[in-house]
Amino acid sequence: MPVTARKLLEVAADANAGARDLRLAVGQDPAISARLLQCANAPAYGFSGRVSDLDTAIARILGFDRALAIAFGMSLREILGQNEPDAEELESYHRNAVYRATLAKHLAGSMPAKSGVCPGTAYMAGLLHNIGLLFLACKFPEQHRILIDSAQLNPGVPLVHLESCLLEISHQELGGQLLEGWGLPHELVVATRYHHDTDYDREHSAYSQLMRLCSALIPKQGVFAGHDDAAPDRDRLVRYLGLNETTVETALQRLADTHPLLDELAHRLAA
Repeated sequence: MPVTARKLLEVAADANAGARDLRLAVGQDPAISARLLQCANAPAYGFSGRVSDLDTAIARILGFDRALAIAFGMSLREILGQNEPDAEELESYHRNAVYRATLAKHLAGSMPAKSGVCPGTAYMAGLLHNIGLLFLACKFPEQHRILIDSAQLNPGVPLVHLESCLLEISHQELGGQLLEGWGLPHELVVATRYHHDTDYDREHSAYSQLMRLCSALIPKQGVFAGHDDAAPDRDRLVRYLGLNETTVETALQRLADTHPLLDELAHRLAA
């Protein structure tokens, strides 16, 4: 994993980190810095002047979370290479990731302290929990195509069931092995490796179950729409995480208020 990506993970996990810390993490990476400035100058963010420095781009225009997602998304592309799915599918992948990451951070802020869930780490977990799908698309396009065809022929069948039958490994297993191989924090490995496991109840399980709740609240879009399996667990997951319907509805409303900017972010990540 590139040095910049590791720095970004450290920033995300630090509850006291702010725009300055993020700028320091990406300041030595000219490609990421240039992309952040390009995004900050996009019409969607409504800034009337010209943004020419990272501090302004991060703190005043993009905001911490969006800047973090853009920077980390670029790092992932460096890691996984250029053999990406088509633009529409890639944008759908990033839309799923940023929607769920944003919701996960909102929900984490309302969870009891004893859960041990850090909102920043929850945000990164949301960005990364489906990385196994992106890895499969980038590194094994033939197998990924077979999975897409099977999903289209078997609507409503959970994706992990299709993967087990066709590939003998699921995207959550792939993603978990990938993050473990990179030496990432155990919280992120658990969130990725067990986000389809209903009964997982060990260390850091709050992160994996939070990912399940986000899946129930925001169904997957794109080629794998309708193949999530968490919706029946919604009420149980809300209780397990120490939340209630009021906090869930408040988090969903906060998410709805930012839909246009999140869509723009997904578009930028796929560009």
